[in-house]
Amino acid sequence: MKQLFGAMAICLLLVSNSFACEVCGCAAGSVYSGILPRFNKNFVGARYFYRSFKTQHITTDNSELYTKEYYHTWDLYARFYPHKRVQIFASLPINHNRQYDNGALVSTTGIGDIQLWANYAAIQTSDSSLSKIKHLLLLGGGLKMATGESNYYRNGNLLNPNLQLGSGSWDLLFNYMYTMRIKGWGMQADGYAKITTTNPAGFKFGNRFSQAFRGFYWYQKNKVALLTHINAQYEFAFKDKTLGETLIESGGHTLSAGAGLDLYLGRFILGVQAQQPVYHKQAENLITPNTRILGQFTVLF
Repeated sequence: MKQLFGAMAICLLLVSNSFACEVCGCAAGSVYSGILPRFNKNFVGARYFYRSFKTQHITTDNSELYTKEYYHTWDLYARFYPHKRVQIFASLPINHNRQYDNGALVSTTGIGDIQLWANYAAIQTSDSSLSKIKHLLLLGGGLKMATGESNYYRNGNLLNPNLQLGSGSWDLLFNYMYTMRIKGWGMQADGYAKITTTNPAGFKFGNRFSQAFRGFYWYQKNKVALLTHINAQYEFAFKDKTLGETLIESGGHTLSAGAGLDLYLGRFILGVQAQQPVYHKQAENLITPNTRILGQFTVLF
């Protein structure tokens, strides 16, 4: 069974003392989609998520300037079953953001925006011994809280939004996930949406949508199992707004492909996944995303 988690990238406004620009790299908080096939099991765990971007800035004198951004997230997460058809999820991210601008380093570290949401199993045959084809359809929604600091200053200047630990807004989350499995082979489709609100600074990050498809194979012998999977994911972001004004050089879409491997040792899961952008147009092609890497350690109970 798959746990769907969100984190999509946010592309915002950058203004510095040396030049004016309307684009910056993408901040921490991205959508993670993975497969956790142990249905009806509670779990707790930790994940590490890495993203990096190269951003081109057009200055007032039409010269080019590039920055590099690196985003590390350590995510503490859990799933609980108050009812056999209801899943409750919680996620507490710890972000470490780094940006290199003309060799100068700016970084922030701390707790990000907590997410809470629930899924309801509208279709559930995964635990039936009579059905050869296993189906599972989950429908859910939740809330992203404004718990991460979004008002960090350095040397008297407010840091760019992409370096803030949180978005400063309370956002709504919606998702679905459908899984079909025949013996060890299976496929999964899932979608995610984030409906954003305006933060206290008057900034509204664009709404985010994601759709993913993946195929997987599950092999088990005694208490050891391997889950291999390949995936394709499409992400779309509407343009951001500041004080009601649309930022032209924001938003965009990315198509990525990837693969992963999870090792199950009794109650313990170790996993790694990588995704590579194969097509993208972010912030009017001023942002170039790089390979994303995720590692996880989970304990079932």
